[in-house]
Amino acid sequence: MIGVQRVPFLYQIGISHYSRESIMSENNINAKGPYYVDQECIACDACVLIAEKHFKIDEEAALAYVCKQPHTPEEISLCQEAMEACPVEAIHNDGQ
Repeated sequence: MIGVQRVPFLYQIGISHYSRESIMSENNINAKGPYYVDQECIACDACVLIAEKHFKIDEEAALAYVCKQPHTPEEISLCQEAMEACPVEAIHNDGQ
């Protein structure tokens, strides 16, 4: 939509962007490794449905995070599929 600014989900429910960044720091919530979910996450659950062993939803923070980094080719494929399916491109892979 032209002229409409997208408001991050946590702003809508009253959590500041600073708090969200603090919650989403790689060392704080995502499992250490190349895949991570950033502060743009809208907790839509798509990644969890695709790769449930690697992504979880933090109900309190209302966002997804990487709970286990992939190691096998099958796991990597699932995480890549979840990354591509993310509607707000909040999943990243710094290893590629």
